[in-house]
Amino acid sequence: RIGWRTDEKSREILLDTLGELIRHAAIAVPDPDTVRELGQFVFNDNGKPEAIDGAHDDRVFGLALATWLGLHEHRHASTMGVPVFTPEDTGSGM
Repeated sequence: RIGWRTDEKSREILLDTLGELIRHAAIAVPDPDTVRELGQFVFNDNGKPEAIDGAHDDRVFGLALATWLGLHEHRHASTMGVPVFTPEDTGSGM
């Protein structure tokens, strides 16, 4: 089956990866709409990470998925001549 299964565990994996990259300044987010969504992304009263009421989190998850795939699934891209990002490129040590 093609696609990404989103469940509690996969959300955690994606968001942990994105959070580490942001904390270590290993990723730049030049899009102001994505930065806005990141600023409106919180843990709800039940501890689930999500956008605040009335906000969206599509860009947050799009960025999280793109960064995770760039770090972990690059073997396919490298065979197609696509530049590959690795944590060593940033010195983040991830």
